[in-house]
Amino acid sequence: MLVISSGLHGVEGFFGSAVQTMVLEWWASSASPPVRCVFLHALNPYGFAWIRRPNENNEDLKELGATRNRVDSGATGMRSQRAKLSGSRSPL
Repeated sequence: MLVISSGLHGVEGFFGSAVQTMVLEWWASSASPPVRCVFLHALNPYGFAWIRRPNENNEDLKELGATRNRVDSGATGMRSQRAKLSGSRSPL
């Protein structure tokens, strides 16, 4: 599975949106993609709208995620996310 996201740091959403559009147009004009794809657009809509890196709570989502992952003990969180995405038990 390929996940293509844009706009984690709001202001970067414009470039990410352009990349997502290009990929979708490319696949529409040629063969279908070789893998399953999930497109996540504007992960930080407030930052995207106001051309700011932080969200409406003045939090940097990347830094916030890094902090939460450390608290979540990393490997356990990754296993649970992998299981949710794959729909099956993780081999780890």
